[in-house]
Amino acid sequence: MSLLATTQGLLERTYATVSGVGDLGRFVIGDMGYRRLLRDHDPIQVVNTGVQAHVSHAGTGDTPRVLVRQWHEGAALSIYFPDALIARLESRPPTAVLDDGNVDDFADFVEEIDHFLVLYDGICRGREMHLLALETRANISKALVVSHFLGRLSGRRRLGPDQRQWVRYHLFSKKRFNDPDPVVRRRYRDARRFALRLLERLEGLSARQRIRELRRWNSLPAQEKMRELAAN
Repeated sequence: MSLLATTQGLLERTYATVSGVGDLGRFVIGDMGYRRLLRDHDPIQVVNTGVQAHVSHAGTGDTPRVLVRQWHEGAALSIYFPDALIARLESRPPTAVLDDGNVDDFADFVEEIDHFLVLYDGICRGREMHLLALETRANISKALVVSHFLGRLSGRRRLGPDQRQWVRYHLFSKKRFNDPDPVVRRRYRDARRFALRLLERLEGLSARQRIRELRRWNSLPAQEKMRELAAN
């Protein structure tokens, strides 16, 4: 099974959701597809900034992202992974090794898959996009998936303190938000803070309790999710 399908399946099982996406690979584009999409469709919403990005403003294609194309009839999604990122993950697959050399690429990979699944479900259900809730869940998801892979590689069902600290450092502590828009920077900081709150809550629970609490939180409406975390 490909890393894409493995990650998609893990996320869907973790949250007990049926996205209806099926083969996620149908929606994935690389560098050539990204350039073609930007040439043929304008404007396109870049989900990791939440702005309407025209061809000249959509970046160089150096980071993965989910792209949304809005039409009168609805919306279409694509998930873009730079060719270089895929090449690096293929040369150092996280199914074989997960360390300082590939954790950032893998975390980015997981984050965009999570974004896509949440957005696809939201579009199918007619829900508005809530960017803070989207980013918060992606932070939670990448921590859970990275921890899962790390545990499998080390033969541990529950990570030790050093492993948990390593995950927290790479996914949260070392991150710096350099977006020129202060609103975007604040949203990223808030999403990280709220994700850590839920992750800390989960750590004190048994495996069965953790999954139950995670699914309960995920089933809440977006605004209620954030109110609950803000109140803790």
